[in-house]
Amino acid sequence: MDLLEKTLLLGIGVASWSKEKIEKVIDDLIERGKLSKGEGKKLAEELIERGKKDKEAVTKIVKKEVEKVQNMRIVSNDELQSLQDELKKLKAEITKLKK
Repeated sequence: MDLLEKTLLLGIGVASWSKEKIEKVIDDLIERGKLSKGEGKKLAEELIERGKKDKEAVTKIVKKEVEKVQNMRIVSNDELQSLQDELKKLKAEITKLKK
C-alpha cells in the first residue's frame, strides 16, 4: 500500500511546482502589458489558493481510498507463496496416503 499512496501523493506534490509556474506566467503577462501588477497579484493569489484547496481535497480522497484498499485484506505475495507451499505439501501427503 505504501507504494500506491506514495505514487498518488507524488502527483499532488506537483502543486508546489505549479505555484512557481503560476508566478512565472503571471510575471510574463505583466511584463508584456497584458495584466497590471495588481491584477497579476490578485490572479496569482486566487490560483494558488485554488491549488491549495484542490491539493487538500485530493489528499483527503487519496487517504480514504488507501484506507479502503488496506481494509480489503488483500493477500500479500509472501502469504500467497506460503499457501501454495502448504498446498504442495498436502498434495504430496495425499498422494503418499493413496499408495
